[in-house]
Amino acid sequence: MKRIRILLLILFYMFFFKEVFSKELIIYSYEQLKDLKELRVGVLGYTESEGKAYGITSDSLRYYAEGRLRDAGIKINRDVEKECPFLYIKLDMQNNAYSISVDVFDKVKLARDPSISLYAIIWRLDFFSVPTQRPDNTDDPLYWDNLIKSMTEDSIMNTIALFFDDFLKAHRKANPEK
Repeated sequence: MKRIRILLLILFYMFFFKEVFSKELIIYSYEQLKDLKELRVGVLGYTESEGKAYGITSDSLRYYAEGRLRDAGIKINRDVEKECPFLYIKLDMQNNAYSISVDVFDKVKLARDPSISLYAIIWRLDFFSVPTQRPDNTDDPLYWDNLIKSMTEDSIMNTIALFFDDFLKAHRKANPEK
């Protein structure tokens, strides 16, 4: 039932927003997530002043991500000295338009020279949304501004929730219970 409500909300938002959604799971499938037992979580590309207008902070995004991962049995690593894979939520917002990406990075070795290792994206989802123009046939311009603002906040959090649903589904598929 919850999935149906989220789907209906997304369809509602698509009516008011022109959106481009790309699931790059064609490139980033679930096999890369095998034996992924812990992650460090971060939020990038985000200024608190942008988010506070929508009631979203980098801390709230990080806590949400850590909670979802912890509930799925993935340990959260906060030790910056210890090397481990990391998950970044990137949120950029401007004038009610926004883009979101959730990236998982892990240390990999180059095939052409295994002595060289670096962090690379092993799994990603992206989303971009641009609101339609505000209708001119209203006496209260703040009504439409507030409506778009509230839809943007809901849309951002719903999109992030769907991204985590997809990530955790891929993680479970790569790591079936033994």
